[in-house]
Amino acid sequence: MPATIHLVRHAQGFHNLSRENEAIHDPRLTELGEQQCQNLRAQFPHHKQVKRLFASPLRRTLQTCLLAFGHQETEDTLQQPPVIAIPEFQEVADSPCDTGSDPATLKQEFASLVDLHRVYDGWNSTSEWPSWSAKSESLQVRATKARQVLREMLQFAGDDDHVVVVTHGAFLHYLTNDYYGVEPARDPDGRDPEASLIETESSWEKRYGKTPRPTQDDQDKLQANFGSFIMTSPPALQRLAGKIAIVTGSSSGLGRAISLAYSREGASLVCVDLKPEARAEVASECEINTDELVRQNGGRAIFIQADLSKSDAVEAMVKQAVAEYGRIDILVNNAGISIEARHAPLRIHETPDETWDVTMAVNARSIFLTSKHTLQQMIRQDAFPSGDRGWIINMSSIFGLVGGYNNCSYAAAKAAVSNLTRQVALDYAPEGIHCNAICPGYTQTAIFRNTVDFLDDAEGIRARHPLHGVGVPEDIVGAAIFLASAEARWITGVSLPVDGGYTAQ
Repeated sequence: MPATIHLVRHAQGFHNLSRENEAIHDPRLTELGEQQCQNLRAQFPHHKQVKRLFASPLRRTLQTCLLAFGHQETEDTLQQPPVIAIPEFQEVADSPCDTGSDPATLKQEFASLVDLHRVYDGWNSTSEWPSWSAKSESLQVRATKARQVLREMLQFAGDDDHVVVVTHGAFLHYLTNDYYGVEPARDPDGRDPEASLIETESSWEKRYGKTPRPTQDDQDKLQANFGSFIMTSPPALQRLAGKIAIVTGSSSGLGRAISLAYSREGASLVCVDLKPEARAEVASECEINTDELVRQNGGRAIFIQADLSKSDAVEAMVKQAVAEYGRIDILVNNAGISIEARHAPLRIHETPDETWDVTMAVNARSIFLTSKHTLQQMIRQDAFPSGDRGWIINMSSIFGLVGGYNNCSYAAAKAAVSNLTRQVALDYAPEGIHCNAICPGYTQTAIFRNTVDFLDDAEGIRARHPLHGVGVPEDIVGAAIFLASAEARWITGVSLPVDGGYTAQ
């Protein structure tokens, strides 16, 4: 018999956690995904027989292949070959999470562990390669090409050899011509132009038990329905459609993630920061400014430079935003700093006066000023049919709710934010203006990098977050969208922890 091919869907990636995360470009595996790979490695019985490893060139599939089947210094896998990346195995859609990275980036990340000789510049672009499009006809052609490539590369494989292919769930339907189960054998002499794959009896029984295999007519109908589903699924409802949103601290970290998510949800953006460029600690954010990226993706955004601790600068910023869009519906007070995270630990008696003054100016005074001048606009403008006139979302912190160590000015400022949120919520409820706060746990932003360098170790921080360890900016996005949407109609004055259980302890 010919070589046995093990078709594997990648483990859990960050894009699998929420719809918002589908905007992450070429995401990596989550901690759970990495554990799934280790479980598969332990259960897989054929490591010694595996002669070839193939994978889609996306990060999550390469990671899955390496962690579950790749080289490790054990007797069983010492001779394991590198993973060969095959562009034809990539995902079926062209959303950011399904768009791969360029070869140079992959080479830098995976080095000699992955053979990239088949991965060319532009492999991840449907504009450069229309055959990679999400149209069902194109996917069928690509799947046929993928099977032909596989057959070509396995022509000298032995009967007892095993091969692993790690790809994506949707593409596996096309790769196998299996839209319910599998189609019958059609290539007895090895000359089928479509190079059809044949599922083994044991694989079928594991997936479907004693269910009878469908006929070819059944498969054709199922394939047509599957292709129609991919092409005709309606776009997701945009929860912030038509709204105008100011996001402060928009150039990097949480502000950048929220700005991009708001744009995807239909909002027009006013991106506000001291400068349009991101902080250098997170290199991936430095490639393109937030407002430029919004426009590049088809959204609407302007950038306004402003020192938000200065009243006249904030007033001018609000006036410029209104001049551009005519109104302000959402204010996200995200700008903030953590001076203590940049230095060795200091208690209050060791803290310089300047640290306190600057932290209070940026983390508390700025929220007072932006709220003050934006509220003046919100109460003047017409209400939505729901009676709402505006939504303010303040970025507080877990340290606005509980105590911590060696960050007295930061904790005091964030506690001020949490209580100011309650005050504004009560004062402006009669005008139909919501005011809520988000209290993130430790999140992987530039401030987190500083914290790890000077105040704490990454493992210690991770251990204090019971659910999934430390967060990423995209973990905060869902709360920011929800609190600015119609779904939060009856919510105001809340300081919402988004912290993996940190404050539940």
